[in-house]
Amino acid sequence: MKYKILVILFFVFYKSFSCSCSQLSLIDKVKTHDYIAKIKITESKTIENYIDTFNPYFVKIETVKQYFGEKVNEIHLESMNDSSCGMYLPKDSEWIVYGFKNKKDGKIYTSLCSGNFQLNKTIDSLKYKNYFEEYPKQQKRVLNILEELNIKKIKEFNLKSSNKLPKDDGYHKALLSINNLDSKKTFGCYKLIHNEKGEVIDIEVINSLGRKIDQIFIRNLIGSKWSYKKIDDSVEAFEQIILINYNKENTDNTSLKYSLDNN
Repeated sequence: MKYKILVILFFVFYKSFSCSCSQLSLIDKVKTHDYIAKIKITESKTIENYIDTFNPYFVKIETVKQYFGEKVNEIHLESMNDSSCGMYLPKDSEWIVYGFKNKKDGKIYTSLCSGNFQLNKTIDSLKYKNYFEEYPKQQKRVLNILEELNIKKIKEFNLKSSNKLPKDDGYHKALLSINNLDSKKTFGCYKLIHNEKGEVIDIEVINSLGRKIDQIFIRNLIGSKWSYKKIDDSVEAFEQIILINYNKENTDNTSLKYSLDNN
């Protein structure tokens, strides 16, 4: 009986440190963080000499590119254990980091749930063939967007994160209307204004795919209906920002060259 109690207590203790993160799209990461930068870790704790992995620690950094917020010399983390939303940032690793500014001490904090992205990640090409091939593409896409995305304008809107998606085929038809057009850009960013029915009533261009493409896309997107992922008839007026990816590799007419980025 004593052993059963110990097992239960251990389970409760472990569960109390469990970390649960909701997956954020790139736009939601931009909207909800105070600090966005490409960095290199110059000094870090090591697993061997770290006493308590559940205590906060910090790493010293070199800023390679500042996308938003003020430059700092160090990043603070909750812990080195991912079960408590912490993460380990080893020396010489390179990252895209999304951080929060602590109002009390002014320091930048980040965690596993921020969706940080390691750039010089080593992947076993034989064991993880698909991941090995796709990761560089994903890395290039994120860097390209952050380089050109009008982050300052997005932050000025002060919109909350959302998970609203198309509810009818209006969005798909809008993409079909520009499928035969080519863009010099890899993405477009737009602010959508919806009425209380969830219908798009106005659109503002943040990052353009090209004037002609924007005009056709906007004209066809007006009137399309959006709502939460869950089926819910109770929709209210809202505003949101969407990111449209352009994939020039999709040259046949059976696949869309433009797609909604909700990752």
